[in-house]
Amino acid sequence: MHRFFCPHADLKKSEVSLNDPHEIHHLKNVLRLKINDPIRLFNNRGDEMTGTIFAIAPQKVQVHRDTLLPPLLQRNPLIILGCAIPKKSKFEFIVEKCTELGADEIFPLKTQRTEISVKGEHSERKKNRYLTVAVNAAKQSGRRFIPVIHPVADFPDFLNHKLTREDLGLIACLSGERSNFSEVLSRGKSKGLKRIIFLIGPEGDFTPQEVRLAQDSGFLAI
Repeated sequence: MHRFFCPHADLKKSEVSLNDPHEIHHLKNVLRLKINDPIRLFNNRGDEMTGTIFAIAPQKVQVHRDTLLPPLLQRNPLIILGCAIPKKSKFEFIVEKCTELGADEIFPLKTQRTEISVKGEHSERKKNRYLTVAVNAAKQSGRRFIPVIHPVADFPDFLNHKLTREDLGLIACLSGERSNFSEVLSRGKSKGLKRIIFLIGPEGDFTPQEVRLAQDSGFLAI
């Protein structure tokens, strides 16, 4: 059964409207769904329903709710990824797979060895494109929560988001003294963590200066 994203919909109502132009286009023109066809709707708040289409208009598709599925709560700890932007369209693939795996927030990062420049309007277009990829990945994989896609950030600016005592910050790197990832994660699980923040570097790895900067901010090298 095809799933559609309705972020502002109250799925507890008996009738729900699908208003997003992209979702309506996909329903009508790509999937060619008709009145009486069954679909699923989810709203990014943990709610999901099965329903039946009963009206199709140019700017609205109306759905009768058949079944409201048991709600899901946002889990703890939150999984946050800060990842250097690779060349070409590889970051879209990263967003897609990390959405499927359950990431809650994704920060595209500009590091010293990042080889592309993303600024101004181009940065905003990239963010919107990444969000579209995340929505599509959630629809396909059955996720009810869309990860937050943040604007492109310079690596030092990202580190200004201070870690708290309820966070575990990890930076993956290829040199220097590093901790074993599994052991660090096992120790962290016993501390009631609210966030686990992973930093993934570019081709060629983080520079030694960036690793030290992250460690000074409380991140553990792994």
